[in-house]
Amino acid sequence: MNIRSSLPRPQRIRSLFEFLERNKAINLRIQRGYVAESLAPKRVADCALLLMQRVLNTQSQPKLDPIAKFLQAAFKSNALRSCQEFRCWLLAQTGNENIREALGHWQGWGPKTAALFVRNLAIIEMAPHLRKRFWPDVDVLRREEIEVPVDAVILEIFAHLGPLVGKALKNYKTINNYLRDELEYSAKEMLVWDDLWFWGFITQRSAPQSQGGGRTVGWNEGKYWSIPHAPRRPADVAQIMRLSREFVAHLVPNGTSQLAVTKRRA
Repeated sequence: MNIRSSLPRPQRIRSLFEFLERNKAINLRIQRGYVAESLAPKRVADCALLLMQRVLNTQSQPKLDPIAKFLQAAFKSNALRSCQEFRCWLLAQTGNENIREALGHWQGWGPKTAALFVRNLAIIEMAPHLRKRFWPDVDVLRREEIEVPVDAVILEIFAHLGPLVGKALKNYKTINNYLRDELEYSAKEMLVWDDLWFWGFITQRSAPQSQGGGRTVGWNEGKYWSIPHAPRRPADVAQIMRLSREFVAHLVPNGTSQLAVTKRRA
């Protein structure tokens, strides 16, 4: 039985989570479309390889040599045919069968990329039409601690949010510890928090040097149209634009959608 700690969830955190929960279908559709592209090959092992490659290629400066060694070793050892075979292979290689933890310490992966891969596995696990095309025994929701794949977009959000809740939330570890350990959000709820990336990405832009550089917060149509599988119907785009203003209102002290500037490098 999970007993809640005495630490209350701040109102601003609760209201932001409620916003994400109400609108999670938008990003879920996008992420399912993205993941489905990786499940196009006929062989399950090829799907797993493609899923890993696409996640690893989200890195700004991937370390290709250690990544190649990892992918070759996993593929040639037939470790990618099922979730259990992959866990057994990780256990033999690292002494840890936890996918996120083992990959997080592997050269070429790192915590953020490992968390993103596990996030994608969770999306597959929850969608029967995706699961039947992949590892039928995928079980990360029960066996893994889901973490938010914190990157520059999410760091920017917590640069605004942290001071409002009296917390210094400045890196991957402090953000995940706060949401998962201190506030005790469940695995499925951490997946909802992952939607911060979508809403943050479409509401951030680089600020002019005349304004001090960094990033401003507000609707960014160019970024929205760069996202594969995002809704394109004019009515849907208008709704998401309206919701983006609501999202920004959670990040500024007076609850409005005014622009705010942080001097974080874009």
